[in-house]
Amino acid sequence: MTNIIKVSICIITYNHENFIRKCLQSAVSQKCNFKFEVVVGVDYCSDKSAEIVKEFVKKYPNIVKATFHK
Repeated sequence: MTNIIKVSICIITYNHENFIRKCLQSAVSQKCNFKFEVVVGVDYCSDKSAEIVKEFVKKYPNIVKATFHK
């Protein structure tokens, strides 16, 4: 597998606590023969969406990158 990222999966979330875990798990579970990343933009959420995204950043630091907007 090459070290060059060939695909970026971009996800935006705002108060998607009920859905974001399944979405991110689906993205990081992809099987392919090239490197990919999951880029998540988190708007100021009043639910636990941001905490869930942080869990994935911690668990998959080489795949999941997040920007937290306030």
